[in-house]
Amino acid sequence: MHDLMPLTIEDKHRIEGFLYEEALCLDEARLDDWMSLYSEDGVYWMPASPAQTCPLTEISILYEDQLLMDIRRRNLGHALSPSMDYPIRGSRIIGNIHLPKTQPNGGAIRVCSTFHAQLYYREETTHFAGKYTHDLVAKAESYSIVRKRVDLINADGVQRNLLIYI
Repeated sequence: MHDLMPLTIEDKHRIEGFLYEEALCLDEARLDDWMSLYSEDGVYWMPASPAQTCPLTEISILYEDQLLMDIRRRNLGHALSPSMDYPIRGSRIIGNIHLPKTQPNGGAIRVCSTFHAQLYYREETTHFAGKYTHDLVAKAESYSIVRKRVDLINADGVQRNLLIYI
């Protein structure tokens, strides 16, 4: 039995386009544009284990609100930041985009997808894979991210310092 809610073709294209735009912003390290995709109260969450249910009572790899995302964005783009000595390049592939039957309250749309991401920094390539869960709210002809959860397939393994979002 599948736990998926069918999407109309129009909805699917709008959601896919939005997710692809977000991935492109991250691939190109355009964090100003990426942050504009978030609602004012939007959060980015990367749990430290697949079973984690609450970022406020359990340790996470990342749990950032707008203020913390803005600090990371400013640090990454600052001319005096050591991270700017080397380019950060990325490539993300998103697939299996679907709406789960269980949806959040409050008018948001929950969208799940799978991803593979390659990040190149300081002559080293790192591979990430896992599942995205986006809670989106409709905004004119697009969406805003209220919450993005990134479940790495190896979240409970050793993680290196992340300079940019996955």
